[in-house]
Amino acid sequence: MFAAEPRFFSRSIEDDEERETRLRRDRSQHALSRSLQTDEQLKERRAAARQRYHELLGDASTHLSQERDRIQEIRGTWSDEQRAAQVEQDRLRRNVNQLSTSDEESTVYDIEEQPWLNKEGSGFMYNVAINYAAYGNIGALEEGCAHCQARKWKGEPNGMCCASAISMNKPTCEADTSPIWTLVWSGDCKVCCIM
Repeated sequence: MFAAEPRFFSRSIEDDEERETRLRRDRSQHALSRSLQTDEQLKERRAAARQRYHELLGDASTHLSQERDRIQEIRGTWSDEQRAAQVEQDRLRRNVNQLSTSDEESTVYDIEEQPWLNKEGSGFMYNVAINYAAYGNIGALEEGCAHCQARKWKGEPNGMCCASAISMNKPTCEADTSPIWTLVWSGDCKVCCIM
């Protein structure tokens, strides 16, 4: 085949003309290399491409099957209330998606139409039809971490704040005599512990 010439610039900084030149050169090199192929090489290349294609289809099918199983497992743990909320949210999403896009007025809909029903886990499933700003109160930080005393929400898993509750070494409040420490440390024990 052809030896690749050294690239002294990044594709992200090339202008349109340089890009077109590079693509034209690549197309001509590929056309030349394919015209020099024997029938046997052509058959091998096409067979390899077909095999890669079928492997990708199989990988995608396997991934989709695993994803379906994972979602079924998650949904199996839902309460009746969560299931009903998800069904309602899906119904509202379908209604919004089925709005006609041909008429400009029909694409305008009230963003309040879709309430934020299922808050748990919704940080991973952003929905543009929900006005999250209207739901500013997400609860009080009522509990504290047993390891680092960070404030957390009720029901929040332990260890989210301090690397899975790895034992924390709290600094002592002894003054260091180094010049930088003298500038930082004001003599207040609370400041020392924060530092």
